[in-house]
Amino acid sequence: MMTSFYKKCTLTCVLLVCFTLAANTIFAQSGDKKVALTTFFVDRQIDISGLPDNNKSFVSSIMAMSKDTNFNLTPMLASFKKSFFEEYSKNFTFSLLPETEVTENPAYKAYAEPDMMDYIRPIVADGYKIMYPGSFLNKKENRAQNEMLEVFPTADGVMFVFMRYGFYTKAAIGGLGAAGIRATCHIWLYNREGKAVFKVNEGATSKGTVALVAGIPVVSVEKILPLCKDATERLLEDLQDRLPKMAKKAGEKL
Repeated sequence: MMTSFYKKCTLTCVLLVCFTLAANTIFAQSGDKKVALTTFFVDRQIDISGLPDNNKSFVSSIMAMSKDTNFNLTPMLASFKKSFFEEYSKNFTFSLLPETEVTENPAYKAYAEPDMMDYIRPIVADGYKIMYPGSFLNKKENRAQNEMLEVFPTADGVMFVFMRYGFYTKAAIGGLGAAGIRATCHIWLYNREGKAVFKVNEGATSKGTVALVAGIPVVSVEKILPLCKDATERLLEDLQDRLPKMAKKAGEKL
């Protein structure tokens, strides 16, 4: 009886040790992986697709606001970047290549950014290039993620991080009501094959609103900029709770 009991105990201990070693090995393999963060920006153009019929007639108002130097989203970018590197990135089971290793790479610095007018150019973090992940509509070799994998051959993947703003209708009856701003954070990760293994598209809405007249928001820097700031703060706070669980899945799929 005692011999059988000791055998069972020994077998249990061996299984526990094997399980622990296997788990540690998997974590170590994931933790040893490196990812190149290749873009970090905030879009200046506010999306209008969340409004009734898109209200394209007031695009000129949006354009005028984008051109206004007082429409400054730089503080939002700074808060976003600070939260990402000091808080969010710690939840990943892989590590990011040092910023300078990315931004000072000659091939990276030579990367041609998309052509766009200055007033609609995203606000990009210092040293980073503006780039958007390519879709199946692009040839594989022309997709930004595949190009960046060539630039950083030792990386196990590449990551794109950016934030966008858009109008949303909070209440509208007969074209009258209120519209707010929604901030959306995008964190997209691609593996060595250029396949998307992780996509975060999380958003938060501003508490404040602007009047909606004939289905068109009242647009001005003084009214819209505070809504962008509020939506950003709410988003960054929400991500502290939401991101840890999602981040763990990224390492498993990389």
